[in-house]
Amino acid sequence: MYGYMYAIRIYTELEELPELIPELNDNYKFVIVLDKLGIILNGLISFDTPLQLIKNHTFESMNLLDDIRGSIE
Repeated sequence: MYGYMYAIRIYTELEELPELIPELNDNYKFVIVLDKLGIILNGLISFDTPLQLIKNHTFESMNLLDDIRGSIE
């Protein structure tokens, strides 16, 4: 339950980032991160998604966010 609430908060904050950082509007990696977070949220809601799949999407998203941060800085 707490993981889901935390993920919702992160997703909401990430959705608002393009308003603050215009470079994210055209960044396909950022869109992929949002999609992956949606998959993670659905997995946390349904409880039938394998934990390894959630972990994979989490780590891939973190790597993409690192790439995005490097390209913006």
